[in-house]
Amino acid sequence: MSGILRLLDPLISIFIPSSCIFCGQELPASRRVVCRTCYKALPRLSSQLLKILQDEIEPCHFSRLFIPFEFSERIQNLIHLIKYRNFLTLGEYFACSISQLIQNPIYNIITGVPLNPVRRRERGYNQSEVIAKHLAFILDLPFDPHLLERVRNTVSQTNLNREERKANVRDAFFCTRDLTGQTVLIVDDVITTGSTLNECAKICKNSGAAQVDLAAIATPANILQHRLERENRFSDIL
Repeated sequence: MSGILRLLDPLISIFIPSSCIFCGQELPASRRVVCRTCYKALPRLSSQLLKILQDEIEPCHFSRLFIPFEFSERIQNLIHLIKYRNFLTLGEYFACSISQLIQNPIYNIITGVPLNPVRRRERGYNQSEVIAKHLAFILDLPFDPHLLERVRNTVSQTNLNREERKANVRDAFFCTRDLTGQTVLIVDDVITTGSTLNECAKICKNSGAAQVDLAAIATPANILQHRLERENRFSDIL
């Protein structure tokens, strides 16, 4: 946790702050946690880095990937608040940012990646589902929180490599309905290698979905940037 959140930790579990957690600016009642200026300053993910991420997900079971932000310290702070501190209003902010990337949304269903049942009981909610619900409302499209179920417990993906992540989530999800001919958008909070979202997309395609798109708040751009620089150096040699 960053120094900012460590200082605020005794307070944020009791009430939602009336000032921006980053700059301290007083916030109106209609806006909580972070001011508009600080939110707009969050680093955006470039289309070039997004393409590198998508190209590395193999085999790819989805059509499009929407990610507005780079995973920075400030994004990490905000995700911590929505995941562990019940700051669900952030779900609307994140959903707005994702919606701005989606042109001509035609989804039959929008859903979130299901949480481990134990974690869901502990938190009382699923942050990915919260974001997906706000996104469906913004786009005026159907939301189904029960489309996917997690049928096998998995270990944390944090310390696993790419192949271990794939194996960890393989057959961990189940689609609860026939999706023949339908288009689906699946939402998660953070995407690193894409293993979890891609596995969810595979399950939907196996259930008949004509198209599956994915969305997340952020991805670690530093990893993608290193890959891009490596590719550019290799191109220069050739």
